[in-house]
Parts: sequence; C-alpha cells; structure tokens
Amino acid sequence: EQLSTVFVTDGQGEIRNSYQYDAFGISLETTEQLNNRIRYTGQQYDELTEQYYLRARYYNPVAGRFMQEDVYQGDGLNLYAYCHNNPVVYYDPSGYDSGWNTWPPQVRENINRGNNFNRENRPNYTYNEIRVAGDGKKPYFVVDSYEPPFIDENGNFVEGQIVSRKSTQLGEVQLSTALEYVTEADKKYAPGTEILDIDFNPQELRGKTLQGDLYLEVPKQKIGIPEKVSDKADSLNITIRENTEEHPKTSRNNENNLLDGLPENEENSSKSCR
Repeated sequence: EQLSTVFVTDGQGEIRNSYQYDAFGISLETTEQLNNRIRYTGQQYDELTEQYYLRARYYNPVAGRFMQEDVYQGDGLNLYAYCHNNPVVYYDPSGYDSGWNTWPPQVRENINRGNNFNRENRPNYTYNEIRVAGDGKKPYFVVDSYEPPFIDENGNFVEGQIVSRKSTQLGEVQLSTALEYVTEADKKYAPGTEILDIDFNPQELRGKTLQGDLYLEVPKQKIGIPEKVSDKADSLNITIRENTEEHPKTSRNNENNLLDGLPENEENSSKSCR
C-alpha cells in the first residue's frame, strides 16, 4: 500500500476509519468516523480540490498526474508525470521530479532543511497546516501552525499564535527575500482571516477566523536579524521568533485533530521517486 493509511483506530484499538485505493490513489472505498486527512502514500488529502498535497505541488489521482509543472526540472519531456507513471514501484513524498540526485547539492540541502525544520516544530502547536481564505488568485493559503486564544488553568487569557515558518538565516539571504518572508505573513494570515469550512480543517475551527498575534518562526540566527527586517516586522506587529526561544503556552486539543503535530513519515519506503 506504499505507506498509505488503510485503517485508523481509536484508543481502544477499534477500527474507526478504513480506506481502499487503486494504484494511483483513487479512493475505491472509504468509511470514516474520525476526521483524517493523511491517506494515500501517507500524504495529505485536500477535500476542497480532491487532490493530494505533496508540498511542492498537488497531485490529482483521477488524472494520475501533477497539476503544476515540476518546479526544478524545467526542460523535461513530461513535467507533470507522477512516479514515471508507475506508482506500484515508486512513490513521491515531496512532489519533486525523480531526478533528485541530479540537482545541485545546495538545492537538495535547502529542501531537506526546510522539511526537517517544519517537522521538528509542528508538535509545539495544537493545529498545523490550516487552510484559510485565499486572495482570489488562490482558493486558499496554508497557515503553518496555529494556536487559538484560550483561558489557562488559572483563569488567565492567553493570546493566540498565528505562525509562519521559514528555515532561513534572515541576515544571509537577499534583503528583498527576507522582507517578503515578513510581509507574506501579514498578506496571507492576518488576524480576522476566515478559516475555511472544509473537511481538511479540524471541525472545531471551521468557519471561524484566525485570532492572535502573528509570528515568523525561524532557526537560531547566526548573525542577527537585519534592522530593516526587524523594523518591517514591528510595523506589521509581527514577532520574529527563533525556534530556540521559549514558546507561549498552548492548549492541546487533539480529539478532532488526531494527526496534526505528528511528523510525516517520508523515509521508510524501499524505493522513492526522489
């Protein structure tokens, strides 16, 4: 089954969800009592588009192909092919072309670093990869992590956290790139943005709006944050937070969000498209 989700059980070991797929990921039979979006080959299924989110691009199981060109292979014969049209033998956890080993080492290093940074920090939050309203050009944007406001055990109000995550050294990239990382959060995930009422999102969040403070989460910065970047973040009320800093309190609620905060398993297949 190529690491596909076949069953989901509850705490007592009772089967609550079951899935069957064809070779390309078309759902043949689905029984669901619990919300779950991790399905074919362990990838995230998007109910809105009926496609699988493979990080770099979306895969359509009905067409058996990607819906966007490969972002690194600009002159291939088929920029939309999925696993050489042979998903029984291969699988593709990232959405990149199978010529992974031919890419420049720096490109591969950057991709792996970003994936690892995301996996390491997801468990710090209750909700991850939340779909919110887009800008008309895109049907939605994806918030990396989200912690709604809550009342703690002492009756104190704890402000929410809206988190955009970038595995980068802000002082080492182009200034324009660093500034774009900051402004992106304000453009896409500003407080008050609608959380889409779709199955992909946890039920308790659907139809609500993002509430809380905006954060740009980055690794420990080696040479500090450029002043212009800090000033821009301050002007937009965005906090740039290193992931090594102490995080604000969170209110864990996984009853309807069973798989959020868990790293995706991308390394256990005997043969990958990468």
